[in-house]
Amino acid sequence: MIVGGGGYGKSALAAEAAEFTDAPVIVTALESAGVSAALLPHRLRSAAARVGLSDLAALMDRAAPAGPAGVLDALLEALAGGGVMIVVDEVQHAEPEALALLTRLAGQLGADQRLLLIGREAPSGIAALRRNSAAVWLGTADLAMTTPEVAALCRQGFGLPVQEAEAERLRAATGGWTAAVVLAASQARSADQPLLADSARGASEAQVLAGLVEQMLRGIPEPARTAVITWRSPPTG
Repeated sequence: MIVGGGGYGKSALAAEAAEFTDAPVIVTALESAGVSAALLPHRLRSAAARVGLSDLAALMDRAAPAGPAGVLDALLEALAGGGVMIVVDEVQHAEPEALALLTRLAGQLGADQRLLLIGREAPSGIAALRRNSAAVWLGTADLAMTTPEVAALCRQGFGLPVQEAEAERLRAATGGWTAAVVLAASQARSADQPLLADSARGASEAQVLAGLVEQMLRGIPEPARTAVITWRSPPTG
């Protein structure tokens, strides 16, 4: 289970994990309107078909009369003895009954089968997985960038000659939030300026991010700048 706010690289981590497996990877993202237990197997069935597992998708279709749990049983039975990685993104949108199905699925996985759940929060419906010794939980603290990672991103990704002390300053100011680090590095390269202004020393993470956004806005010519500001601050009346 990977839990963290937007911009922490959850999906990127999942994609990287998928690259290191020789097994089929079935990926689906749940929509914000909510996904019920009845819909969940259909999302996984469609994901299987998208990666060329048409026989598996057909088998899941034939298992439909057995209900959602039966369809997922058919999924694992078809893959028995082989590996698979099932990735469910935006899991916070799963309804309670769908979460129960995912918890059940996790308990039925074979030795080379993996279920990766990704979300901005951990739904209470999968709390039982915390008691599963085979389950691994990664949170914001685990996803946050370290000082060496910040330095490597700035140097290799943006060509900035960043020293370790400067990388540590940025990490501390942003809490290692990947999106904020990328924003700072992008702005520093495009504007040929330091990663963080002197005024950012001792500032909170929210203040640092606000300062980075303001730096970017100052670099946008009018009238585009006014349009962006207007978009950021919609009328409330």
